[in-house]
Amino acid sequence: MEHTSASVIPNAKQHYLIPRNEGKPYYAKDKDENEFYPVVNGKVEVIPFLYAKDALGNEKYPQDAKGNEIALKAQGKTGWTYAIDKDGNAFYPTDNTGADNILGRYIYKNDGSIKYPLNQEGYPMYETDDTTNDELYSIKNDGSINWGVDREGNQIYAKKENGDEYYPSNGEFACDQFGSPQYASTRDGKVIFPLDAYGNESYIKDDAIGASDVIYMDDVVLDRYAKKKTPEKKFTLFN
Repeated sequence: MEHTSASVIPNAKQHYLIPRNEGKPYYAKDKDENEFYPVVNGKVEVIPFLYAKDALGNEKYPQDAKGNEIALKAQGKTGWTYAIDKDGNAFYPTDNTGADNILGRYIYKNDGSIKYPLNQEGYPMYETDDTTNDELYSIKNDGSINWGVDREGNQIYAKKENGDEYYPSNGEFACDQFGSPQYASTRDGKVIFPLDAYGNESYIKDDAIGASDVIYMDDVVLDRYAKKKTPEKKFTLFN
């Protein structure tokens, strides 16, 4: 006969069980097959090193009384461990404003690229330079930019300390969720054209539309034309 110990959860249809013969604890499930964290005397209880899962197999973070998600300690080592979804991808816990929290290290995707955490507005938080406070681009092993992606799946340019976005030095352009290249913008939403080798502003070209010039920013027609650098005038002095 299997012996179990159980802790009753108020208003729950199942108990929080620990089979003694296997020694493997598990979480109770609701009627929709989602595991849940028991609350005892107003405090969330967790099984050490084990996240509860929803009906699809995605792990989920427990929450404190203020609605902040809490990461669990890593087993056999110091620090914390991120929860993972059903496909094995880790994700950040969020606070009660919706911003992601970093547990001392970035999450790396299966392809080795960084998954940048998102702020309260849903934009990626790049690393910053200790001296300039500018956000920094990270380069992947293949030499391409490790773009930060917003909540909708759009690649986002890094920003300088003053809030203006800037282009990476390798000539790449951020693309929206549909793959269309986008212009960088100032902190107040004005277009920033990329510069050619001579310092002239230039239009981004979209290969998906026959390498045509991109004349829109956020679905709005650009508010000005690109400008060419004015040649320096030279004067001849006569005696």
